[in-house]
Amino acid sequence: MNPAEAFYPEPEWSPEERLWAAVLRRAAEDLICPIYTTSPVARARAKEEAQRWFKSRAEGIGSFFFTCRALDLDPHYFRTRLKDFLKGMAEESEPLTLTRSLRGFRLRNGLSQRDVAARIGVSHSTISGFESGYREISSQVRTRVEEFLSTGDLHGKAQPKEKGPEAQAPAI
Repeated sequence: MNPAEAFYPEPEWSPEERLWAAVLRRAAEDLICPIYTTSPVARARAKEEAQRWFKSRAEGIGSFFFTCRALDLDPHYFRTRLKDFLKGMAEESEPLTLTRSLRGFRLRNGLSQRDVAARIGVSHSTISGFESGYREISSQVRTRVEEFLSTGDLHGKAQPKEKGPEAQAPAI
């Protein structure tokens, strides 16, 4: 069985195999992107625990090695494939990383999307779109987001809101 198959149990699997597949899937999800909590601290803790579990050399019931053996997986091969996946994910997700950084910074500092939007100079719906992945960050706004994340503010003052082309036309 290859690692991808471990996440999708076959109908003929025993209840024990389904359980171990769920354990492996949950650990991988926690390592990739913990989604079962909204607390940044709890997410970081879940990720650290998953990393420790995958790196562990323990062989007792519930260990990574035991789980792999129960599913007829090679633990070393699975770790290698998981590392390759994580490396590829990191290389592909630079915009996603910036939006996660923005959301994490905002939540850690008790800021609303409106607060951040005012400091960066965009609408709060734009921030919501960035954080949900429905909207891409333009290069102009990316620079302001990066400055905001590095300083926590844009020189202590709100920047003008980004306007559409029709709003930027000169008044006659």
